[in-house]
Amino acid sequence: MPDAPAKPVADFAELYARLERAEAAWSGDDSTAQELRVRVLERRARLLALPRAADQGEVLNVMAFRVAQDQYAVRTVEMEQVLECRGMAPLPGAPAHVLGAIAARGQLIAVLDLRCLLGLESGGLSDLSWVLVVRGDDGPFGLAAEAIDGPAAVPVAELLVPDRGPFHHVTTGRMAVLALAPLLAGATGASRDAPR
Repeated sequence: MPDAPAKPVADFAELYARLERAEAAWSGDDSTAQELRVRVLERRARLLALPRAADQGEVLNVMAFRVAQDQYAVRTVEMEQVLECRGMAPLPGAPAHVLGAIAARGQLIAVLDLRCLLGLESGGLSDLSWVLVVRGDDGPFGLAAEAIDGPAAVPVAELLVPDRGPFHHVTTGRMAVLALAPLLAGATGASRDAPR
């Protein structure tokens, strides 16, 4: 039977010497280690001074969602919260674009149907699963959505200014960023024009 290979014997003297060098470098007693530390810190400072990817172009932060298979968004500065579309109470006599009201943080919030306001193909109430609660000039209101895509940072370079409609911008990827004041003005006009 062949002999098992001999296990290498640790050189404890070398290990202790390496530990002492590491301890000297750590404590700053070693001038070579001090020079290395200065070079590393200078390199880090240069790297931190470089523009970051997010700083290279201005972005618009939005909350993206879907209605009638199209993608819309509201600016995150206008957002309050996102709720599941449960427990919505109908409002008898309300215009067609008002789906009902939902309770949010101790308030009743009117929920608007963008499909009706924007003249989109209308589905059923069961298609709408979410409510985005946003801040308008006259207080919060809700926008019903089929799906929430989530927050997004859209580069300003990708934003186009539309020539019509209640939109701040349209992205090159066909996401429409809603302008809440014109949207509400349109809703108010639609309410006045609605038969009573």
